Amino acid sequence: MAINGPAAPVGPFASADMHGGLRVAVPVIQSAKALGAARDVFQLSRAGADATRAMVAGGTGLGGGFFSGIGSAISTSLRALPGLLKSNFALAGLMSVFTNAIDLVSGRSSFTKFVANTAGDTVAYTGIGATATMVGGFVGSLVPGIGTIVGIGVGALFSYFAGKFYENKVRPSLNGAIQGQLEGLVNQSAAPATPSAPVAHTQAASAPVQAQAIPAAQARSSVIPVAS
Repeated sequence: MAINGPAAPVGPFASADMHGGLRVAVPVIQSAKALGAARDVFQLSRAGADATRAMVAGGTGLGGGFFSGIGSAISTSLRALPGLLKSNFALAGLMSVFTNAIDLVSGRSSFTKFVANTAGDTVAYTGIGATATMVGGFVGSLVPGIGTIVGIGVGALFSYFAGKFYENKVRPSLNGAIQGQLEGLVNQSAAPATPSAPVAHTQAASAPVQAQAIPAAQARSSVIPVAS
């Protein structure tokens, strides 16, 4: 008689790889959407792009205008970062809750693991999506004509490989550490208070024992004369 092991989870979202694929798709879609809809915002710096193209075409060298343009590109990128983080946080958080809730409901995850995975995934994919948009926008601004398409492609590739690296290399250890901290806090709060052991107090003698002094007269009277 054959003994079957535990039944494999079934359903449209049964595979953990599928869950990771859904999470990886979030920054890919978000960066493409941001770059396609608002390329002028995430172009970072037209001055930097113009200086780079002039250097390549005319061989002008690395002059002050080039470095000024690159500095302006970095400055514009940093100004765009808060908005990128905000836009990526919403979608990354929603997908993280969705994919990890499936594991929780299906019994493949505990509640503390669900919270840890959701927190770690949200933070990771928020950062990946924002960085991908910045990288794609910067590269796209350097390419004349088809910069938008190039930027979207670069952002999508960055998002994909960064997401796969996170899922395979970073996620197990990062979320495991978060889960360990959460479980430690839960166990600490749930543990009953241990009564403190009574402390035995030994009271030393209040006064030291003093030797009684024998008066000299009494000492002389107590001497027995020896017959000669």
